[in-house]
Amino acid sequence: MTTPPVTTPPTTPPQTAPGYGPPGTGGAGSSNPANLAIGSGLLLLAGAITITDVAQRRRRATTGK
Repeated sequence: MTTPPVTTPPTTPPQTAPGYGPPGTGGAGSSNPANLAIGSGLLLLAGAITITDVAQRRRRATTGK
């Protein structure tokens, strides 16, 4: 039979609101807000490249060039 742990796991105090990064990973919940913009921009760029590639492939398949 196992016994439950004596201590409770640490949680974020009620007066603390974590930031973009998870607390306890060295950043204490803080992250550069530019990271959010850079990540979103990269995802949008990847989507645009994918859409352009699909359109070119369809055009080539239709025209045979």
